Amino acid sequence: MSQLDSRSASARIRVFDQQRAEAGVRELLYAIGEDPDMDGLVATPSRVARSYREMCAGLYTDPDSVLNTMFDEDHDELVLVKEIPMY
Repeated sequence: MSQLDSRSASARIRVFDQQRAEAGVRELLYAIGEDPDMDGLVATPSRVARSYREMCAGLYTDPDSVLNTMFDEDHDELVLVKEIPMY
């Protein structure tokens, strides 16, 4: 078990490591037979790492800071929303 795993969730300090993520993407490109130093791929590790930072931003956010609106309702039924367009 890593040191991060052995601590409670509230004690965890998470920091996105941009350089490490970029290095991982470079390794992945090598693993699939691509040259990350090729003109069309030079910026790819940075782009992919930035996209993962954005997609995983919730991992670095305190839920209490965004889940602070509560409503008192007298029902306990499921609310269903249908036909939401996805693009």
